[in-house]
Amino acid sequence: MHSKQLASTFAIAVTIVGCGGSSSNFTTNPFAGTYTGNMTLDSSKNGALSLTIASSGAATGTLTVTAPSAAPTRGGGGFTFTVGTTNISGTVGSDGTLNITGTDAGSGLFTVGGQIGASGGNININAGGQTFTGTLGASAGGGSITLTNGSGSNAIMSNFPANPLVFMSTIGGASSIVASPPGSGNARTLLLLLDAAATPGSTVTYNGSSSNPNTFSYGEGGTKSWKATSGTASIVSRTTNSIQITFNNVTMTAETDTGATGTFTINGTLTK
Repeated sequence: MHSKQLASTFAIAVTIVGCGGSSSNFTTNPFAGTYTGNMTLDSSKNGALSLTIASSGAATGTLTVTAPSAAPTRGGGGFTFTVGTTNISGTVGSDGTLNITGTDAGSGLFTVGGQIGASGGNININAGGQTFTGTLGASAGGGSITLTNGSGSNAIMSNFPANPLVFMSTIGGASSIVASPPGSGNARTLLLLLDAAATPGSTVTYNGSSSNPNTFSYGEGGTKSWKATSGTASIVSRTTNSIQITFNNVTMTAETDTGATGTFTINGTLTK
C-alpha cells in the first residue's frame, strides 16, 4: 500500500493496517493499549487503576487501593474498599465506552465505567451507591530516537522525546505501532507495521517496497511523510501489547506527493 498520509491517531493507523493486510475486513479496537489513572475512594483512600485493552476490546487490569497519608474522612456509604490490589476485567467498545467490573474482597462487586479516547479519558467507579470519578491517561512509552544526516529534507530534525505516547495493536500476529510526542497531536508521528515473522531476535530489513509486510514511516502535520527505504530494525522483544525495537541507520525517503522532501537517517530504540 502506498500511503498518502501518515496516520496520527491509533484508529487511522489500524485502517492503514487493514489496507495493507491480507483481509479487507480487518477490524480492531481503536483504543488498544495501556492506560493508568488515580482517584480518591471512600475514606480518602487512593485508588490507582491500570487497564490494558486488547485488540478485541477485552479489558483487564487492576485497582490498587492504598490507605490515605492524612487522617481519613468519613465514608459516604456502606461500601468500603479493601486496601490491596483487586483484578478488574470487562470490555471497551469501539466508541471508547468502558464496561468493566471487579469484586472487592470485603464489600463485593463494583463497576468501572466512563469514556476514553486515544490519549485517555474520564472514568467512574460505582460501588454500593457511591460514585468515584477520575481520569485515565495513555501510558507513555520510552526510547531514544535520533534524526540525523538530513539532505534536502523539510522534516523537523530534532530528536524524539524519551517519553512518547505509544499505541500498539496486534491481530493475527501482525502489529501496528504508532508513536507521537505527548501533547503534539499529529505534528510528528512514527508508524510501524510488523508481520508475525518479526519475532524477538530477528532483524527487519527495509527496502521501500510496497510488498514488504514490515514498513516504517515518519510523518508531520498529518500530511508530509517519509518511508524507510534502507537500513534495518532489530526486534529485541515483542508480545501482543509490548515491543522493544532498535533502528539501525534507517534511511527515510520523502514521499514527494505528500509535500515532503529529501532524506534523513533514524537511529535509536522504541519501547512500549
